[in-house]
Amino acid sequence: KGAKARSGCVSSPFFEGGQMPIYRRLPKRGFKSRFDRSAIAEVSLNLLQELIDCGKLNPSEEVNIELLKKLGAVRKNKTVLRILGGVEISTALSIKSNYITKSAKEILDKVGSKVEVL
Repeated sequence: KGAKARSGCVSSPFFEGGQMPIYRRLPKRGFKSRFDRSAIAEVSLNLLQELIDCGKLNPSEEVNIELLKKLGAVRKNKTVLRILGGVEISTALSIKSNYITKSAKEILDKVGSKVEVL
């Protein structure tokens, strides 16, 4: 007897007879961002100065993500470059970056560096 005994009764495959459904009982897991932040390589001015001091980075070269990958300063799976400030540098550089912090831009402008934001 009842609705399920009659012909034509179609209930949702997720219907569990009135109890709290499994998809509402289990916690939500994870988060899917629109922008993959794991592709961003964050490089500080301190690291750039260390590369210059040890002779790996030539100050006349243009600093970009490909050059930093070649030097081993950035992992191979990174595609976006973000320059972070923090310390004063003594050498003028030519930098091509996707993002740059305000403090890094001020420090680089003070030294006379050329900065291009893509």
